Amino acid sequence: MKEFKINEYITLKLEEEDITETNTNIYVKGEKFRQCSFLLINVPVEKITPLSEIESIDEAEERLDTSMEEDNEIYEGNRFVGYRIPPETEFWGHCSNLQVWTENNYDTRLIHRNLAFPLLKRLIEAGDPVAERVFKEEIAKRFASCHLSVIHFLLFGDYLNYLSEEELDVLYSKTKSRNKLLFLYIKPILMIKGVIKHNLTVEGFYNYLNKFDSDVEAGIFDELETYESFELQHGHIILDWLSENIYTK
Repeated sequence: MKEFKINEYITLKLEEEDITETNTNIYVKGEKFRQCSFLLINVPVEKITPLSEIESIDEAEERLDTSMEEDNEIYEGNRFVGYRIPPETEFWGHCSNLQVWTENNYDTRLIHRNLAFPLLKRLIEAGDPVAERVFKEEIAKRFASCHLSVIHFLLFGDYLNYLSEEELDVLYSKTKSRNKLLFLYIKPILMIKGVIKHNLTVEGFYNYLNKFDSDVEAGIFDELETYESFELQHGHIILDWLSENIYTK
């Protein structure tokens, strides 16, 4: 087993789970937090130029040819036979990523959103003053970045609940000024969740949602596809949520 201490709160361990599997696990204050599961690898040389336009690992995930760790596993039929990248190499890659993350005051642009924000929450619980200081700032910064996948993660993960009403007002104004079309696209969920206040009657709100649905069908949000590498499943999250929580009731 190998072990690497990032700081007084975070330690990474390379541990053998069973005879065929060795994983990198994150420990916070001595308690296992989770297994590392994402490492950007195999970035083609021809993709290097656009890197200057990429603001975060989450955007890189969408724009570049990336792989999840499970994509590095080699199987013969259904039988696992090994890794394309040795577990120890991945371990040191994860150590390097989290070391840079901590050295930059937990800047959530530097590691995947699925790890950055849950880990920040756990660090706050463990008493990390830096995590506590930057947590709300990171939520606001990443939401206002207008990257749809990050907005979905923060919105449906209820991370906006950690912001005050005043902080939310500033955040929505900033988001709307940066990308009005995107803001209009996510506004129904913000209204339904109660984080944007409205004075619509039940009938008026229903009519508003129907108009939103019609606008989607009419294709006015197609412009979002040119904003970033926009995949259809992103849009379906909002429409499916509306269907399950509003239209069927």
